[in-house]
Amino acid sequence: MREDNPHFVNEIYKYCDENIGEKGLFSLFTNLWYEEKFIIKKDLIGITEKIVNNLIKDNILIEIRKPEELESPYGYYEIKPHSDLIKNNGYIKKKMKLLG
Repeated sequence: MREDNPHFVNEIYKYCDENIGEKGLFSLFTNLWYEEKFIIKKDLIGITEKIVNNLIKDNILIEIRKPEELESPYGYYEIKPHSDLIKNNGYIKKKMKLLG
């Protein structure tokens, strides 16, 4: 499975668009599409990591310090204000339209 799968990118982008200012663990992003039964957990984490890393590079997500009560090996992120990812990503819109 490729990390540029438009369905998975779309789910994460949509979440970021709708939750500006929110904070959450990395696992929040994997949970957006964990119900997809055909994804192996290792692949799910790897694909999600690539998408999240791109969002960090684009200054949409920033890794922040975890609250002390959160004992988790995963990173903790905040969604920064940004322009609408879905509306501004022609690639995602085109691929989603092709998939129906």
